[in-house]
This record gives sequence, C-alpha cells and structure tokens, in this order.
Amino acid sequence: KRSPGSAIKPLAVYTPALQNGYYYDSQVKDTLKSYGTNKYTPKNWNGVYSGELPLYEALALSKNTSAVWLLNKIGIQKGYASVKRFGIPLSKSDNNLSLALGGMKEGVSPYEMAAAYTAFANQGVKYQPHLIRKIVDSSGKVIVDNSKVDSKRIISKKIANEMTSMMIDVYKMGTGTSAKPYGFTIAGKTGSTESAQRIDGEDNDHWYIGYTPD
Repeated sequence: KRSPGSAIKPLAVYTPALQNGYYYDSQVKDTLKSYGTNKYTPKNWNGVYSGELPLYEALALSKNTSAVWLLNKIGIQKGYASVKRFGIPLSKSDNNLSLALGGMKEGVSPYEMAAAYTAFANQGVKYQPHLIRKIVDSSGKVIVDNSKVDSKRIISKKIANEMTSMMIDVYKMGTGTSAKPYGFTIAGKTGSTESAQRIDGEDNDHWYIGYTPD
C-alpha cells in the first residue's frame, strides 16, 4: 500500500463536487493559500498558478491548490465519505484536507484503486474485482466462474459519465499525455508521490489509472 497521490482526486474531490452543485466548467481557485491553524499550504507540482480556471482543466492539469480549495469548499467530511463509498479503507486521521492529495495513514493498493475506478467505467456501478475470469477442467467442467460478481451502484450514471468526460482530458491534454496508448481513447488519472527522504528530487511512485470504452 502506498499513497495514491493525485490519483485520489476524482474520488475525494471531483465526484463529491459534482454531487454538490459544481459543474464541469465551474470556476475554481488556483492560488497559493494556507489553511487552518497549522497553515497547511499545498503547492502545484510544476509551480505554476493561474489564479482561476474551470473545474475540468484543474483536474486534467492536476492542480493541487484547486483540489484542496475545492475540498475545503464542499466540506472535508463529504470528501472523506466519498472515498469510503468507493471502497477505499481510511483511518480517522485521514479526515483532513491533505486527503485531496492522497495524504493517508495506510495508503492504498493498486488493486483497491482499480476496483474504485470500475464505478466510473461502468456508469456508476462498482464491481468486485477479480483476477481470474473462469477456470474449466479437461472434461469441460467449470471450476471457477466469475462472470457474475458482486456489484453496487455508488454514484449516478450522470455523475459517472461527467467524470469520464473530464478524465478523458487527463490523457488527451493533461498530465497523462505521455502515457496515452496510441489509437485509443482512454480516461483516468495520474498521480505521483515524493518522499522527503530522497535527495535526488525525484518522485517515489507514479500512478497511471485508465480505462477505455470497452
């Protein structure tokens, strides 16, 4: 389990924002700002701040300042509840603004993140993930059949489709352009984490989550 970095933003920030009155083209802030008594001050990965920009662009360009500003506006509790609804395990200490950027006590596995994103890929219905589709023995008897797996609607079809539309831009013109497979339309999110223990200035982990119309 590792910090998901910005890959958590669709779950913790942008989905609950759409559910609470924001639109894909709503204007959000992109400025350096401190929050709370501890002066929590998120910074953008590239040090670029535009002052204000539309919601879909803030997601595509992975603006940290916008994500934290937006979570603060809709309420931390709504973001926390949204992440849990997507099936991501959280600690009580994760209920703070840094959750918008993947700040979590325990972190999350790629398996858990892939499971969460099935809700976007399946128009709001989250499916129980599995690695084996079917096992058939030499006589043709089915030993394992995962064609019917547990599923649950966790967001509306409308919200899921709006999120997919915005996340196409991540790989079309945002932080995921270098990872886009040739010839495919792909939606999803990128993320990166940086450790203070590293002295070379490089990120520890890179996340690329994506799905196609198929």
